[in-house]
Amino acid sequence: MIVRLITPPAAEPVTLEAARLHTRAEAAEDDVLLSGLITVARREAEDIARRVFGESVWEVETGPLMDPFRLPLVPCTAVESVVVDGEAAGAGLYAFTPSGLSPRESPLRAVLVPGPCFPQGVTVLRVKAGYPAEKFPEPVRQWMLVRIGTLYEQRESFAVGVNFNEFSRSFVDCLLDPYIIPGRF
Repeated sequence: MIVRLITPPAAEPVTLEAARLHTRAEAAEDDVLLSGLITVARREAEDIARRVFGESVWEVETGPLMDPFRLPLVPCTAVESVVVDGEAAGAGLYAFTPSGLSPRESPLRAVLVPGPCFPQGVTVLRVKAGYPAEKFPEPVRQWMLVRIGTLYEQRESFAVGVNFNEFSRSFVDCLLDPYIIPGRF
């Protein structure tokens, strides 16, 4: 299975204004740094939780689908297209169940179920994954703000390849706990 990011998030879940307010950064020169830290914090949260937090478009390439296929991206909210051996497969040839957006919703993983006439071959799914802005989890946003603030305050403590102040797990990291998907897919 090959999973590729096609379209990154159009907007980050933490705005530059929110990061500037949280860090008390006043200099306009810090905007580029803060923008980068926002992206880094989102990606770190995604790595820790094994979820896609920024609403984005992905391609999932796999072999022939004969059984229900659980998508590796959580949350996965829509199928934009299905292509089998270079030919589009119509929406009537499969059923799609999106994944839940909160940790307590079911199913955890979206499922694509091929119908009896679904063609066989290399299958490429183009899907929308991540949280829409209006449903973005507030605990994750708060975790990101704390991480952005910490990175901003300690930006001079880092040298290439060396971290003088290791980040240990803190109570703030517990904000991500409900969103962590254990194990590997």
